[in-house]
Amino acid sequence: MKKDIVLTLGELMGLIDPINVMLDRELPFSTSYKLMQIADQVDEHSKRYQKLNEEMIKKYGKKEEGREDYQIPEKDKKDFLDDRKKLLDSEIEVSIPALTQEEVEKMSIKPRHLMALKKLIEFSEKELD
Repeated sequence: MKKDIVLTLGELMGLIDPINVMLDRELPFSTSYKLMQIADQVDEHSKRYQKLNEEMIKKYGKKEEGREDYQIPEKDKKDFLDDRKKLLDSEIEVSIPALTQEEVEKMSIKPRHLMALKKLIEFSEKELD
């Protein structure tokens, strides 16, 4: 079953590491398929974020002679960081398959990964062990 949830772009970007860790594990087919669907959506938004972030770096940055990358001048850092924070705070509605508490319990997951994934999990009424 799909679940419509609202995440900030920052929260969505925070899903990359936990999902990649879980995609490397041997899991039941249905759980793996759900994770692949989630990963596809995260990847899509991640690519958009990277493109916009690169545009902001070019907007605020200066290319120094003999260097490939852009440097953000000190006088523009605050505006750059403010714009990037606004971008990361943007809300995105995604429709993804919900992970059940039972599926997650079988994964042996680190607490920091569980924190990132909590909005994607449908917890049951039973008490958590």
